[in-house]
Amino acid sequence: MPHLLATLRNVPFETIKGVLENDRAFHASEEMYLEHIWQNVDDENEVLFL
Repeated sequence: MPHLLATLRNVPFETIKGVLENDRAFHASEEMYLEHIWQNVDDENEVLFL
């Protein structure tokens, strides 16, 4: 299965986490699943997810 690593900057971690969790059903209908979400330890304004 292919994976996509995405990086977002200047967005609070909790905001992105909430958006991704709220959109879980839509993403599943497109066969996309959130596997991991991280906040960069060196830059707290950067969020990465797989």
